Amino acid sequence: MLALKIDGRKTDSGNDYLLLCNENKVPDTDAKLYLRNKYITQNNMHLIKLSDGREAYLERANGSFGDFQITAGDGTLADGVYLEQNGTVRYSVKKGRT
Repeated sequence: MLALKIDGRKTDSGNDYLLLCNENKVPDTDAKLYLRNKYITQNNMHLIKLSDGREAYLERANGSFGDFQITAGDGTLADGVYLEQNGTVRYSVKKGRT
């Protein structure tokens, strides 16, 4: 995989990089998705889909059982109760922890 910085222009979308990948190593050729999934797996995180359509990441905090840090793609979730997309699991979030 290779990331090249695009020179000479700035975009509002944040796509200032061009990602190139070996299609023998990344079969679906979606480099961003591949990197995201690899990061989640390598860091023992769990991806959950919330009922409001957002994705959140559960990560064990301080190695303790039952204490998880939860973050959304745009940062830490606000305090409150969140429902998983399938409606079976509720997450009570306070100060970014479940």
